[in-house]
Amino acid sequence: MIFLKILCICIIGITSVYLFYKASGTLNPLKVNIISLSFYELFIQIYIGSSLIWLGFTNHYMIKKIIFETTIDKSVLMVFYLMLTFPLPVIVLNKLFKINVAELYTNYLKKETNICDEKTLFWIVLIICLMCLVSIVYVFIIIGEIPHLSIFTKSTEELARFRIALKNEFKGNIYIRNILALFFTPAISYMTFIYAKCTRKKKWIVLFTIMFLASFIILTYDFEKAPLIRYILGFAIFIIILDNGIKLSKLLPIIVVSLVAIIVMYVVFSGYDFSTFSITSGPIGRILFTPAGALFLHVDTFPQQVPYLNGRSFSQKLRMIFGSTAEQLRSGEVVMEVYNYYDKVIRKTAGVVNAVFIGEAYANFGYIGLFLSTLYVGTLFGAIFLIFLKLPKDTINVWFFSILTLQFTNTLLGGFVDFIYNPGLFILGILFITMRIILNYKCRLCRY
Repeated sequence: MIFLKILCICIIGITSVYLFYKASGTLNPLKVNIISLSFYELFIQIYIGSSLIWLGFTNHYMIKKIIFETTIDKSVLMVFYLMLTFPLPVIVLNKLFKINVAELYTNYLKKETNICDEKTLFWIVLIICLMCLVSIVYVFIIIGEIPHLSIFTKSTEELARFRIALKNEFKGNIYIRNILALFFTPAISYMTFIYAKCTRKKKWIVLFTIMFLASFIILTYDFEKAPLIRYILGFAIFIIILDNGIKLSKLLPIIVVSLVAIIVMYVVFSGYDFSTFSITSGPIGRILFTPAGALFLHVDTFPQQVPYLNGRSFSQKLRMIFGSTAEQLRSGEVVMEVYNYYDKVIRKTAGVVNAVFIGEAYANFGYIGLFLSTLYVGTLFGAIFLIFLKLPKDTINVWFFSILTLQFTNTLLGGFVDFIYNPGLFILGILFITMRIILNYKCRLCRY
């Protein structure tokens, strides 16, 4: 039986690699794009962990909570379906528009990056940077302290409760915190990085340094590890686009810094001492098993313990269009309440159990959600990729579509509804269009 499982895992894995290669044009980790990055995200954090669980590596705290015997088999089949069908819409789009995506992407990377009017852009970016810095100060004023200093005064359990309070009991304007501070600070820091790298001018270098430090501070304010790591790794995407790929000598320092950051944050914020380090615990367990475990718990929860949510995970404003007044219920919150009720209600130390996007789609609409969500997200990624490659390669386009690459690939493990309605990306799109309008208007004036 084990042999058949291993054979099945290998066949599905090899087929998935081939399909993602056809869809992306390259799986070279030094030249990743939105499709190939999605492959690595799903393969490493979902496929490997799910396969190991299927083979008997069940000594993970999430897997131990599973109640129903059929959950593991059902979940693994869902992962197999995801890995095989996600790249198919992209391949269809490539065929439909008769695009050789490998050649198109290679030629795009080789192009020089045109620098859009950096004098005008500097003042626009400077204003946004100031707004972001003010929003960070606002967040800390509302909290009443600088959270980072609490690591010296609070115990590990107190830090856990404090972290949940920071996320769920914020008394101020959540849009200022979530969009301006948490989303736009790192996003605009990438813009300053692009101009600092392309122009080598001191003003951009100084502005980037300030925004990099600001991003570090706000992304770690609630002691989460993933946002900071993703932010650091995100610079590799920009280097790939700007420099026709990233050299291993540049990628290794980014990886090392990320690994050091993971270890430090596990020790400082979580009190982890590595004495029980194993494949299913600590940083490795968090990467390989926790995302897969979250999906398995979704399958274990719906509909056996909780009825399908039937769209309640969508925002209340979006559901009001269809006449629904029910309270929003994200599937990750429901699963957390089912399996971590004591932590949630009594100790208040548990967060949410976010699964790969098919988990939330399944929690809302069952197998129809599983089927349609994979095709929808695959088509969305493919469309973004092709539009990106067809547009001129300039600093603003590189910034906007690289941000989309990072945000959408990050959202793969965050929930399905964020691919339908995402306020941060909506405002980012407005900013992108506004920048384009301003630059085009100035260009017309220069002609006269």
